[in-house]
Amino acid sequence: MREPIALKPMGVTFIAFGDEADLLASHSVCYSRQHTDLPFQVITNTPENRRHAKWKEVSDVHFTYIAESIRFNRTVKCQLPTYTIFEKCLYCDIDAVIQNPGLDKALADFDGDLMLNYYDTYTADHILGIYYRAHKQFNCTLPLDVYNGAVFAFNRATAPAFFNMWFANYVAFGKKRDMPPLACTLQQYKQQGGVIQRFSSSVFAPNIFAIAVVDPNALIQHVVEDYDLIGTIGLPRMPRLQRYEGGTPPDDWKWVNSA
Repeated sequence: MREPIALKPMGVTFIAFGDEADLLASHSVCYSRQHTDLPFQVITNTPENRRHAKWKEVSDVHFTYIAESIRFNRTVKCQLPTYTIFEKCLYCDIDAVIQNPGLDKALADFDGDLMLNYYDTYTADHILGIYYRAHKQFNCTLPLDVYNGAVFAFNRATAPAFFNMWFANYVAFGKKRDMPPLACTLQQYKQQGGVIQRFSSSVFAPNIFAIAVVDPNALIQHVVEDYDLIGTIGLPRMPRLQRYEGGTPPDDWKWVNSA
């Protein structure tokens, strides 16, 4: 597709493919609007006449419609410099909310190519099967640093080289999970001289392997089981978002010894 013209110097981009994702995004983005003046972009395959009525309550939100299947969601994520309308972009999953003010300054102060939230480090005796397969396929070395793909920032003008590598690895990995190719891409990117900046822990409270990380002071909070985020944003239930991996082998999410 044609690269869009940037409408704003910086803002937050969300991806919501499918009706259930549209439902969740409309509520989480509406809640997030209370805590930031940054413009929002929603990349979606839901046409305007099917979008949830909650969107009418969100100000300064720009929709980018793409007539593709739900599985195209992760292709967009791995090629965000092509799709975002912001020169300086914060990407945020739709199952996370901005819950405190301060994100505007955090994004304004960001001046690198890429910034992510640190997640974990895998070693020979501490690695999930799916990451073991990825590190073998892409000839990565251990230890392998893993970053959370739910929230990250990038400069559209300088980050395409990284995203091109990530997308190529995502395709080579079967267009299923994007996180294992992300970890390997980041290692390759650093080996080629790329610099990866990290968010401070005060920016994002993630959900790590279903272990609750609840921080009411963090700027962004991920959905966790014992944190009533769904009730907070006004939903009676958690939508059953479609899985994109399409039949993941059971050993993918088991700890393996790679020695």
